[in-house]
Amino acid sequence: MILLLISCASATIENSDTTGYIYRKGSVVRNYRMSFDDAWAAANTALRRLNLSLMYSMKYNNTGSLAAGNASGRRAEIELVRINKDVTSIAVKGCLLDA
Repeated sequence: MILLLISCASATIENSDTTGYIYRKGSVVRNYRMSFDDAWAAANTALRRLNLSLMYSMKYNNTGSLAAGNASGRRAEIELVRINKDVTSIAVKGCLLDA
């Protein structure tokens, strides 16, 4: 489920050089070897599987944004950016799994 399986993502990152993740402006960012459309579908599927209700969804050309949450306060924000036809950058902000 891409980055969505990270619990309180900022606490899990030790070294972006070895993990492949970057922590930037409150989000965990990683490039994935997948098309933008496949990444968009995967992000939506992951939110549904985590039982988060979609609050906002915007997809335009080479970028996309999603925000989802539930009544217990779990919330996720996802930003996607097409790097090229085979690589998409995905940024996730939020504490998604119960601690």
